[in-house]
Amino acid sequence: MSDNCQLVVFSNKAYNAIIRESFDKDPVETGGILLGHILDNGVWIVMEVLPPGINSIFQYAYFEYDEAFVNYLAQSVANQYKRPLDLLGLWHRHPGSMDVFSTTDDGTNATFARQNPAGVISGLVNIDPQFRITMYHLDRPIGRLMGRPNYEVVDVEVGDDIIPEEYFELRYFDGSESNLHPSVARRETNFQPRQIISEQDEPVGSNERKEADGDLDIQHIISGQLPPCVNKKKTASQTLNDFFPFWRDSKKRWLYVLLAVVALTLSVFTFKSCKSAVESFFNDNKTEKSEEQSDSMTTPSLSEDSISLKVGDKPIHISIYNLPEGAKVQWESSDNNVVIVNKGVLTPVKTGKAFVSAFIGRDCIGRCDVLVKDSSDEITEEENSVGATSATTSVRYENTSGSVEVGKSFPLPLIKVGNPEISYLSSDSTVATVSSTGVVTGKHKGTADISVQWTGGETLTYKVTVKEK
Repeated sequence: MSDNCQLVVFSNKAYNAIIRESFDKDPVETGGILLGHILDNGVWIVMEVLPPGINSIFQYAYFEYDEAFVNYLAQSVANQYKRPLDLLGLWHRHPGSMDVFSTTDDGTNATFARQNPAGVISGLVNIDPQFRITMYHLDRPIGRLMGRPNYEVVDVEVGDDIIPEEYFELRYFDGSESNLHPSVARRETNFQPRQIISEQDEPVGSNERKEADGDLDIQHIISGQLPPCVNKKKTASQTLNDFFPFWRDSKKRWLYVLLAVVALTLSVFTFKSCKSAVESFFNDNKTEKSEEQSDSMTTPSLSEDSISLKVGDKPIHISIYNLPEGAKVQWESSDNNVVIVNKGVLTPVKTGKAFVSAFIGRDCIGRCDVLVKDSSDEITEEENSVGATSATTSVRYENTSGSVEVGKSFPLPLIKVGNPEISYLSSDSTVATVSSTGVVTGKHKGTADISVQWTGGETLTYKVTVKEK
């Protein structure tokens, strides 16, 4: 822990101001300015907490002070005391349980810290759902700040009873010909001793005082650091006057940097857009059919758009083309009383209409309309879009030809119903090969026929053209 800040003590008024402002503005962000004294033994006394101002910006994830209001009020409040208050730091409320500073907070805290040799204190308030405040101290940065500031958590004490009465004395005007202020009676406090941990050297005779009076109390430590009280008028620290203009200028500099980054990004985007437009112009000779074919070879899709079944039929499997490796597919039936789907296997239940959908995550990759008819009814070829030769299995092509570049592969655009046994054969394996799962790979420029044989049906032929890269 830094020697510059060992403990933060709040007056009742200051602490209550933070609580009131936090709950008044909940759930948006808000904050305030901390005024008080910094003692040589590392104790920071917060006497007053200023509100952010009526023209501040309050949003859920953004907050900005009313600078004119805070500047005016800080001078007014600070000079009401015999010992004018100094700017100690600030606090603001974070949404939810967020207990870390944002990068914007880092810049603000660093700006504050540069104005004070002892650094700055900064508080984070959360309501989740109970009120809590965490105080941090940041030493004055030396040179240019690299990376995130080094914050340290500081203990907090609250209570007027642990702050000596001298700190509450107000400054009144005492004219030479008339006394314009009433007599202010001395306050009485119910002081309760509190033990604190300090890294400062103990004063001479401290052991004797502990034996006589018990634990060392915080009021004694604060009192020992009281500055001399003089009657001449004192004004608040110039830091109060200098901070906001400095902060505003810093924000302007960062604004210029941000504008430069945006301009650079737009120029890169414009260049890429122009490049894309030129490429598109020289590729106009590509036909619409080849584009659709390319899309169908990369986008996941169902093998069936619609299908007709009979009650009592064996379950039928629907395939998915271009399924990404490792993708998990979820299936869903719009009416489980009509058709049940499990891992792409459709089981008819009773007559009716329903549709089956396949999902990868939250994205629907396809839908198949299902018509379930009575077992005594006939299913016409128009009702069954696959044109199957049996009620349970069939195979056909979406199209009968395609092309591929040398060294690249694509799956045959087959539409399968059920689980037919399929075998594949290439007429010229030096031009194109086909795997046992129906994946065609281009080997050399030329053409080849891919034959598909399946049990219970005729042989299908797919003509593939292999092109140079």
